[in-house]
Amino acid sequence: MNTPDFLKQQVGVFMDFSIECLQQLVSGSRVASFEANEAVAHCGAEATHFGVVLKGTVAASVTGEGGTRQHLGQLKAGDTFGEAALMTGNPLLADFIAESHCEV
Repeated sequence: MNTPDFLKQQVGVFMDFSIECLQQLVSGSRVASFEANEAVAHCGAEATHFGVVLKGTVAASVTGEGGTRQHLGQLKAGDTFGEAALMTGNPLLADFIAESHCEV
């Protein structure tokens, strides 16, 4: 995968960035792999990165009353997470759990 091209074509926030700028961004970033049911990020944690799903799917959910898990949505390649918490300094408001092998 050509990550700068993927970001420019699939991630709205990066569409107006130059390829050179995206190459610099990617070279300063790290890609992490997760397997199904592995936590990508936890609700209440400090946001330390801007997450972009590169491959696979990630479920966003919260623990509701009585400890039941409430599904909020599914993130697929090109979707982002953590940006609001990163900008405000507030903790993450959801758990992000890999549904399949994924790269973030």
